[in-house]
Amino acid sequence: MRLVLLLLLFTSLLLCWSCKVSNRASSIPNRGEVYRISKIDSIDNIYLVYAMRNDSIFKVVSKKEQNIQCPQIRPGNNYLLSLESWFLPEEFHVKNRITGVKFENILITVERDSIVGDIFTTKNLKGLCYIP
Repeated sequence: MRLVLLLLLFTSLLLCWSCKVSNRASSIPNRGEVYRISKIDSIDNIYLVYAMRNDSIFKVVSKKEQNIQCPQIRPGNNYLLSLESWFLPEEFHVKNRITGVKFENILITVERDSIVGDIFTTKNLKGLCYIP
């Protein structure tokens, strides 16, 4: 009888511990999705990185950085990126009427033809340096 009670107690503790581990894992923020870099362009001190996922192209802005030794992104390669829209959620309803935004005092146009009509930033890029 003691053995059965001991087993039940051990099983209960094990289940509680696994629930805590599972809850902790689900609270980890999304680490992004895989994008293929299709093109890199620049305007003054800003890089425009065109990242493709499925059939969509995303325009990502990144400020140019000087003298950084790092692995740089290259067109044709895939990278894990967490993209964030430049627009706030409450601006979503006017986003379709905006033709450009200022990023570091540079006007970045919002393209709508073959590119997702938004401007994105990411913490995975510093200049053209990839930060996993």
